Amino acid sequence: MTRLLFVVSRDHPGRYDHLKRTFADDAHVEVILDRRRGAQRRREPEPPLAGRRTERRLTATAGDLHQLGWTLVRPGLPRAD
Repeated sequence: MTRLLFVVSRDHPGRYDHLKRTFADDAHVEVILDRRRGAQRRREPEPPLAGRRTERRLTATAGDLHQLGWTLVRPGLPRAD
């Protein structure tokens, strides 16, 4: 079972509404608004802490979210480091 998660920028409420309607009947797709706020989204990523291999959040998705107004995430898939 493949699960997809659309994260939509708060700056694009129309896109959020459209995606919610489009996937309303699909139990494998979830559409949410980005929960992060203002400056937190735009700051540069901090260097990783010692012992931590990767950041918990995908920074590549932040670029899509800013440029496109949405990003697609497949939760549970291993990340390429």
